[in-house]
Amino acid sequence: MSQNQEIKTVTITLSVTVQVNGTDTKQLLADAEKKVVESLQSKFPSGYRYSVTEGAILETEKAVGGKIVFIPDIKTDGVIFGKTAANLSVTTRQGKFHCKASGLQDSKATFEEVFVSRPEFMKPEWGEGCMGYLKVKDEYLPIVVGKKKAGKTPVYTINDGGSFYSLTDSQLTKLLDTIPEK
Repeated sequence: MSQNQEIKTVTITLSVTVQVNGTDTKQLLADAEKKVVESLQSKFPSGYRYSVTEGAILETEKAVGGKIVFIPDIKTDGVIFGKTAANLSVTTRQGKFHCKASGLQDSKATFEEVFVSRPEFMKPEWGEGCMGYLKVKDEYLPIVVGKKKAGKTPVYTINDGGSFYSLTDSQLTKLLDTIPEK
């Protein structure tokens, strides 16, 4: 590839309908997947949507809580702290944003480079998108706070594949803004 050619990501969204027999959901899906692959190999559907994005975008499967990402539109790095079917919530030094996975890229930034201190007016509370540390045994893990669900709040460990701890309100008070001096 020449230097003048930039990488572009093309996302194609298709709708393929196939017919299968059976009653077991797992088996139906497995059979349907096979038929979809066969169908695509013989004829690519004409009714589809597509989008073209500059650069290599973040794959939806990799868009998980705690992942450090780059937002090209505002040229900044941040951390994913929430995910819905339509959007990802990302906290950055410039604030919190709702983005599509297709609007994000992998980032090489470190936690220290994206870390945003909790504002004094929020203390002692920990809200969505706040960053800090969780002490687990003798280790301090960098974290970002997710959205509270069913009385517990997910605290995502940074760049750890979406791993999280579910904390109660009283456990949230144990989070730290900084790693204590030894």
